[in-house]
Amino acid sequence: MSSLTSQKIRFIDGAPYSDSYQDVYYSQQNGLEESRYVFLKANDLPERWRDRQTFTIAETGFGSGLNFLAVWDLWKHSKDRPGILHYISIEKHPMEKIDLTTCHREFPELAQYSRELNNHYPMPVTGFHRIWLDRHRICLTLCFDDVAVALKQLTARINCWFLDGFAPAKNPEMWSQEVFRQIARLSTSTTTLSTFTAASAVRSRLTEAGFSIRKISGFGKKREMIVAEFERKVPYRESEPWFKAPVFTNHSREAVVIGSGIAGAQAAWHLAQRGWRVNVLERHKNVGMEASGNPMAVISPKITADASIEESFSVQCFQYLQNLLTQLELNLNAWSPCGVLQLACSPAKLDQWQRIAERQFDPSFLQCLSAKEASNIAGISLNNAAIFYPSGGWLSPRRLIDALLRHPRITVSNNVNTVQFSRKHTGWYIYDRHNTCVANAHVLVIASGRHLMFNQTASIPNTPVLGQSTYAQATNASRRLNTVLQHDGYITPAHDEYHLLGATYDRNINQPDFRPDSDLHNFCKQKENIPEFSEILGKTSSAHAAVRITSSNRMPIVGAIADESNLRNNYRPMLRRHYAEHLTAENYYPGLYMTAAYGSRGMTNAALGGELLASIICNEPLPVQSKIYHCAHPARHIVRDLKRHPHT
Repeated sequence: MSSLTSQKIRFIDGAPYSDSYQDVYYSQQNGLEESRYVFLKANDLPERWRDRQTFTIAETGFGSGLNFLAVWDLWKHSKDRPGILHYISIEKHPMEKIDLTTCHREFPELAQYSRELNNHYPMPVTGFHRIWLDRHRICLTLCFDDVAVALKQLTARINCWFLDGFAPAKNPEMWSQEVFRQIARLSTSTTTLSTFTAASAVRSRLTEAGFSIRKISGFGKKREMIVAEFERKVPYRESEPWFKAPVFTNHSREAVVIGSGIAGAQAAWHLAQRGWRVNVLERHKNVGMEASGNPMAVISPKITADASIEESFSVQCFQYLQNLLTQLELNLNAWSPCGVLQLACSPAKLDQWQRIAERQFDPSFLQCLSAKEASNIAGISLNNAAIFYPSGGWLSPRRLIDALLRHPRITVSNNVNTVQFSRKHTGWYIYDRHNTCVANAHVLVIASGRHLMFNQTASIPNTPVLGQSTYAQATNASRRLNTVLQHDGYITPAHDEYHLLGATYDRNINQPDFRPDSDLHNFCKQKENIPEFSEILGKTSSAHAAVRITSSNRMPIVGAIADESNLRNNYRPMLRRHYAEHLTAENYYPGLYMTAAYGSRGMTNAALGGELLASIICNEPLPVQSKIYHCAHPARHIVRDLKRHPHT
C-alpha cells in the first residue's frame, strides 16, 4: 500500500482538464448529458436493472465521479430499481476533494449526491475502499490503483461496463489487451459495455476478448462510439480455484450466527442490512462478554515499515469502520476521533518511523512528528517522535455491539451454549449441551472466538492470547492528555473518571483469569515509555481480562469452511495443475461460514470482515483484493500445505 499522487487539474470552459494526460475528463458542452448518453442510455439503463435484487456496474476511470452521480440519480428516480446497486470504479490518480466539489458545482441537480459522496470519500491510499451510501442501498467500491492491477484483484460478476479512461492515444495502458482480458474474465453472458471511443484498436481488443461490438452515433461533436455485448467466454483458468466456494442460493435469507462479540455482531448486521433475518446465539447472559468486552478499544490502522498485505487490509478496515461509525450515528460517549499517537520509543520503532516518513503519506491520514510536535498534539510532554493518525481514536465495544444488534432484523438469544451442529436437507441444526435443537437455518456463521471446537472447524489453526487491561484513575493533571498514546502498550484519554491502560499479550493461555501482575505490567510499560505522565496517574485496578484468538499470518479467518478431506483430495497434485476445472461444489460445506481471529485489532478490522463475509454469502462483489481474501480464507492452511508438499 502506498500514498497516491492526486491528479492535478485545471478548468477550461468549466470542464476539468488533466495536464498529465492532456485531455478533458468530460465534454465541455455538457458533461452530465454526455454521461447519460454514452453510458446510461447506451447500456439500456434502467431497463436492464429492472426488478433485480442486485446490479453491478464497473468503470475504468472514476475521474470526477460524474458518471457515478448520474447513475445514482437515475437509480433514485427508477420505479423498479434493484435493491442494491453496486458501482465499482478504478482510479490511479484520484482527484482531491476540493476539485471534486468544484466539478460537481456545475451540476446543481446532483448536489445532494455530491455532498454525501464527499462526506465519505476515502483518503488517497492504494487499495479497495468500500462506501455505502443512500441508507445502505448504493454501494461504491473505489479501487485506487493501476487499472490492470485492480482488475486482476477484483472478485465480482459485472453486469455492465463503463470504459471511461482518457483517450487511447493519450493513455494506452488503460486500453491494453490485459485490461480487456480481465474485463472478459469478470463478465457474464448478459454483460453489456459502452465507451466514448470508436478507435480501431479498442474494437479489435474487445472482439478478441469475446465481445460483439457495434458503432453508434457519438455524443456532441464525436462522430461514433462503441457499444458491446459479451457473447462468448474466452478460455480462462482460475488462478486460485481452491479458494472458490460454490454460489449458495438461499431463498429464505435467514441465518444463525454463533457468538455476539464484535465479529458476530458485524456479520449479523451486514446480513441484516441486506434484508436477511439473523438469529444470534450467545452463551452468556449478555452480549460481548468475552474478548469484545474491553471498556475501550483503540481504533487505528497498522502501518508497517514497508508495504504489506497486512497493512493494506488494516488501512481499508480503518477507513471502512470510520464510515460505519458515521452511518450508525453513535454519540461521543460511544467513540471519540481524538487521534492516535504511536510513539517511536525504541531504536527499532524509530527506524520504522523514519522509513514510514519516507513513504510520504497524505497528512490527513498519517503524519510523522517530532517529539515537540507530538507533545503539542497530545497536551503532555513526550520524549519521542511519533506517528500521528489524526482520524484515529477510541470507541466503546459494548456500545458499538449494542448498536449493531439493535437492528430490527436481528434477534439475540442469550444463555445458549452451542456445542455441535449438523446439516440436514433443510439446513444446519444447532444443538446445546443437552442435545436440544436450539435453532436452524440454511446459513450458519461461526463467530464464537476461542470456542471453536466444532467438528467442522477443529483443524483450523489458531492461537489463544490472554489480554488484560487496567484502569488508572484520572487526575486533574492527567486530564491534559488529548489523544490515545500507543507504545509497547497504550493509554487512552480520561473517560468516565479513568484512563485505560493495556494490554498484556500472553500467548497460548485459554482461560480468561485476572492476574495482579498483569496490572503491574501494564503500569510499568506506561512508566517506561511516558515516565513523567505516569507519575500523575491515580491508583490502578483491573479492568478486563479475556482470551482472543490470532492466526499465524496475523490476518482474520473469514469465509466459507472447507470440507478438508475433499479439498485435499481434489487438489492433491496442485503444483502440476492436474485437476478438473469445476470442483468447487464438493470442496465446501454448503451454507457454513466463519469470521474469527481478529486478535487485538478486532474493533478496527471486524467491520470490513463482516462486510466481506456478507458479500461472500450473498455472491456480491468482494470489498477487498483477492490477495487479501485469500490470506484471510479459512482454508488457507490447507492450500499452503498442498503447495509446500504436493503429492503425485
